Amino acid sequence: MAVVTFSRQAVHQILGAPPPKTRSFHDEVTQGLMLEVRPSANATWYYRYRARSGRVRMKRIGCVHQRSVDEARAAALSFMQQVREGHDPVEDARAEVASDTSLRDFVQVHYIPHAKSRKRAWAPEQALLDHHVLPAFGHQPLSAVSRMDVMRWHEQTHANGYAVGTCNRILVLLRHIYNCAIRWEVIPKDTNPAQGVKPLKGAAHGERYLSDAELERLLAVLDDYAGRMVADIIHLLIFTGARKREVLDARWEHIDRERGILTVPRSKSGKPRYIQLSSAALEVINRQFRTDQNPWVFPSPKTGQPLVSIFNAWNTIRHRAGLADVRLHDLRHSFASFLVNSGRSLYEVQALLGHANPRTTMRYAHLSQSSLQDAAEVVAVGAGRGTAVK
Repeated sequence: MAVVTFSRQAVHQILGAPPPKTRSFHDEVTQGLMLEVRPSANATWYYRYRARSGRVRMKRIGCVHQRSVDEARAAALSFMQQVREGHDPVEDARAEVASDTSLRDFVQVHYIPHAKSRKRAWAPEQALLDHHVLPAFGHQPLSAVSRMDVMRWHEQTHANGYAVGTCNRILVLLRHIYNCAIRWEVIPKDTNPAQGVKPLKGAAHGERYLSDAELERLLAVLDDYAGRMVADIIHLLIFTGARKREVLDARWEHIDRERGILTVPRSKSGKPRYIQLSSAALEVINRQFRTDQNPWVFPSPKTGQPLVSIFNAWNTIRHRAGLADVRLHDLRHSFASFLVNSGRSLYEVQALLGHANPRTTMRYAHLSQSSLQDAAEVVAVGAGRGTAVK
């Protein structure tokens, strides 16, 4: 157990050299004041005490970036006095929050600051909160939402036309929010209304690959589409095989025109990824309007921030092209299929798609069957027994 005298300088030094795994530092001045530091350099103040039941509890004070040392120390002293008077700060807070705090208040005050510091891409989750979770339950106290409420809402969301996968992602998010409230001792254990609600079952969307003719139709529709920025985003997805958020979150500083590379500082694997930009992809980037005031390649005209979603535009485009069953992510699958069918190796496909695990790329192995057959036929032709490969 590391014991230090907390000061602004001491905390700065601790955060400047984050530990390889979560570690707790205890104050030498104020008994019970503790700073929990994570490898990411995020840290949280807690007050640690023993309740009447004999159980050791930890009352969360706040994030180190939101509470100064003096504020954390004052909060710890206040909790210490409450314990001396026979109160249990954790249980008192649970009862008060569960009955008075709405789900919306908990999400905005506690969950969003926590999640934003840990998520690679926050926009998709924000969209699920804004369009689904908060409109349904945001006005209700945390303790007022029942399992039956969640079950009916989950089924109704699907009945409203949302895909099974979308409905299940929303359910997982609601469950996670309540689990956070339980873990932070905001509400009692076993009070998660989303726990036990079964995800919907549905046919998995098979991998869809565009044919040459389908790609030509799609490109023709994109050329005529009025929303040029969205059309160029889709062009870039086609020409690079990048993930949607890798393109939507692209910054000018991460584009190297000379080398033809778009750098993704933190990819799905948690490591930097380097997307190769072909001449067609560079042409798309070069026609984007750039200003010194905005770092994003594809900023929203309304907010100046990266676009949250382009689904509505894509839905219009795919229907015009006669590709109603094609998802945006299928453009990535199609990029891989064109590579494999043109004779590129699975190693090259893995590198271009940024797969950390080669097994992920093996899903495209069956696409190269015809080229492998042609390769095998070469031997038979050499022996005078096969059919010449055209």
